[in-house]
Amino acid sequence: MQKSDRSHQNTPLPHSDIYLPAGIARKTSAAGRKKCTIDRGDLALEPAILIHRSHPPSLLQTPPNHAQDQKRPPPKIMLKLTSADPQYYFNREQSWLEFNNRVLHEALDPRTPLLERLKFLAIFSSNLDEYFMVRVGALKQQVEAKVRKLTADGRTPQEQLDAINKRLLPMVTQQHAYFDQTLRPKLAASGICILDYIDLNQEQRNYLHRYFKEQVFPVLTPLAA
Repeated sequence: MQKSDRSHQNTPLPHSDIYLPAGIARKTSAAGRKKCTIDRGDLALEPAILIHRSHPPSLLQTPPNHAQDQKRPPPKIMLKLTSADPQYYFNREQSWLEFNNRVLHEALDPRTPLLERLKFLAIFSSNLDEYFMVRVGALKQQVEAKVRKLTADGRTPQEQLDAINKRLLPMVTQQHAYFDQTLRPKLAASGICILDYIDLNQEQRNYLHRYFKEQVFPVLTPLAA
């Protein structure tokens, strides 16, 4: 049995495709690369490489270390950017409007509970009240003062007011249409009615009169000492 195994190990590999261990291949001379008999037992000792008789001798050389090349940092590409370019900036007023538009979308989302939709519509409106008192008011003062200084995104105060009007008008129109045509009927169907003063009976009017006189009017009119 041992003799049979030994003869099997001495069987030469085909000369058209010769498998040489990497260590042996580096030591083999150019003359011996075409005809070579390798003991199969050596193939288990170190990794083998495939050599064909038509391959150039350079394939028997030590392969390049690609792993070391991958560790090298990529070449740096220098881009010349200028911080004064308006295309790199968002307008502050427009950015705030887009934030409030997301509030409006929460109100329009049918997955939002009914009263929560009404709440988001109210938040949308109260946000706009503050926006006009602070930001739009400041822009109008700049227009009256003939301020010509451009913002970082390259707009004058008047250009900002024009952009606000163009962006905000469709949003407010959408809000009013949704409340009148969709939300208000759904609230009425759920027993929540929003009535005008003329639709109230006398008892309801008396209640509102007392509420206004006791709760609302003192806040609107400062009391004298």
